[in-house]
Amino acid sequence: MKFLYPEILYALVAIAIPIIVHLFNFRKFKKVAFSNVDFLKEIKQETQSKSKLKHLLILISRILAIACIVFAFAQPFIPLKENSLASTGHVVSVFLDNSFSMQGNSSEGPMLEVARNKALEIVDYYDQTDKFQLITQDFEGRHQRLVNKDEMLDLIGDVAISPQSHMLSDVISRQKDAILQAEGEKLVYVISDFQSSTADFSSCEVDSSFQVILLPSIREDKSNIYLDSLWFDTPVRQLNQAEKLWYRAANSGDELAENVPAELRIAGIQKAVGATTVGEADADSSLSFTNIEAGWQAAWVEIADYPVTFDDRFYFSFEVKDQIIVREIKGNEVVRDYVENIFNDDAFYDFQSRSEADFTYEELSSTDLIVLNQLTTISSGLASELEKFVGSGGCVFIIPSTKSDISSYNNLLAKISTDRFAEKKQLATRVSTLNTEHFLYKGVFEKLPKNLDLPSVSAYYPLQSSSRTSSESILGLKTGESFLTAYEFGNGRMYLLSSSLSPEDGNLPQHAIFVTTALRIAEFAQPNARNFFTIGKDESVELRNVIVKADEVFRLKKADSEAEFIPEHRNIGGSTRIYLENAIQEAGHYWLSLGNDSLALLSFNYPREESILDSKSSAEINDELGKFGLNYKVVDNSIESMGKAIGDLTQGRQLWRSLIIWALIFLAIEILLIKFWKRT
Repeated sequence: MKFLYPEILYALVAIAIPIIVHLFNFRKFKKVAFSNVDFLKEIKQETQSKSKLKHLLILISRILAIACIVFAFAQPFIPLKENSLASTGHVVSVFLDNSFSMQGNSSEGPMLEVARNKALEIVDYYDQTDKFQLITQDFEGRHQRLVNKDEMLDLIGDVAISPQSHMLSDVISRQKDAILQAEGEKLVYVISDFQSSTADFSSCEVDSSFQVILLPSIREDKSNIYLDSLWFDTPVRQLNQAEKLWYRAANSGDELAENVPAELRIAGIQKAVGATTVGEADADSSLSFTNIEAGWQAAWVEIADYPVTFDDRFYFSFEVKDQIIVREIKGNEVVRDYVENIFNDDAFYDFQSRSEADFTYEELSSTDLIVLNQLTTISSGLASELEKFVGSGGCVFIIPSTKSDISSYNNLLAKISTDRFAEKKQLATRVSTLNTEHFLYKGVFEKLPKNLDLPSVSAYYPLQSSSRTSSESILGLKTGESFLTAYEFGNGRMYLLSSSLSPEDGNLPQHAIFVTTALRIAEFAQPNARNFFTIGKDESVELRNVIVKADEVFRLKKADSEAEFIPEHRNIGGSTRIYLENAIQEAGHYWLSLGNDSLALLSFNYPREESILDSKSSAEINDELGKFGLNYKVVDNSIESMGKAIGDLTQGRQLWRSLIIWALIFLAIEILLIKFWKRT
């Protein structure tokens, strides 16, 4: 047994006080006359014997009470074998989990508030001469230094909920780095709900240079309804177009949540309302609205759920264009321009036709759709520019000529990683299948008749499939071959027709399906911009049609505040890439601008890992510690008993509380002896 304050043991001399009082009893006795004293001799002897026993017991009680009080103030403890109190003081690092999952409730109250009180209790246990460090999920630079006790208490009081979340192994490693070089007994405290998604005990390391103490915050209810993602039914937004927006709601608990209300707001105005029922499996529901205004739209879907609320609103943005730019590069053999007839009379399409010789590559940057209409050959220069164009989000519709140079076409197709053209096949057949599930045709046909009139084909270029190709057939021939095929490359798309528009190769141009297909390809040719981003992910934004001057910089400004950032950017190929990194910390809408021009509206949401409230219990944590051989300690105590638990773990078994109890017992015995002995 050792003493934390052994100098207090000198106070044991106070035991002499009751002994002196007992030995020198200065009470004066008064003589009383009594007529018959013969019978009193026996009673006198008996009374004196009992009085001596009573005073002796009182003396012993007082001595023991004083001894217990002195020993208690000296704070005796039985030290742990592997740990002894360091004479140089303590260096204490406290991790206070302030992630979104700490918004929940525990049996003791709001989880973050309970965790903060535990941190305060830990710090209060130590001396003013000890050194402290606070770590939160924010990993702030100001928390990387050691502070005194008063500064530590102030830092803990300033902790608020944060969107950041880090793995447990990274947290402990950061705590270690801050206290490793300091002198004193090093202790690391981790106050957290220990979510399964971040409690990576398998990656934690054993280090005997400091002691790790885990304090789990056990939540009362693990259920949480949250919005996981959303998407549109079609890839492109158009003016006055009816839209169907799908949203996915998830439930981290196992109880069915019925009729959870949801609403859609665009520019702050309610556009649609709905409800969803979520059980253990995710639930997909839809909201319908109509685009009535062109330009960028700031929107969100919101549900009602409590107490974890950070994931109840999902921000997204989209652009509604009032015009689509179409450029045709026309071959010399084209006699009747069916493509021009489709687009030229509709003001919604900005259509211009060029020969390859007259077409300038600078036009690509401001174009949504390029139609290669029956070129005999495709130059290597044009092929390279079209590769960049598609990769950066452009759309190309390729229609071969009756006498196409297959090798020049295949040079372009190889660059875009699509199927290749084989030699032209003279075979009378017809289109037999139409992929109504593809977004080009989705919603176009109410019901397809059994004997649908589809185009006939006299000659076509069969496709040689490539293993690197991700293709989707839109129109198929009776032979089982694809007639119109869609490909995705980079951020853009390419459509490949297998025959020319010449009457000798078939009647496709005279068929209504050709007009519908060409219009739908143009409608969906707009760059498929991201509707939302996730905070904390290393993501980037690609922009086309942007010319950056030497003295201009990009800026990101929150739509409803003055917060502004200057992101890094690079010019790659035919596009400009904006790197977001960790500049955004708050969910919402942000305008991306260059100079005085607003280029895009970007929406950011908090990551949803914190939404899954599956946390490890104390028993599960102990199992993990044993499994991976970690010498960490778990303290599963209420705030009231925190001090004792901390002392037992850091110093050994403390005895002062027991001594105080015994002192009270001995004082009670003394009182009982004085009060009731007279009656016996």
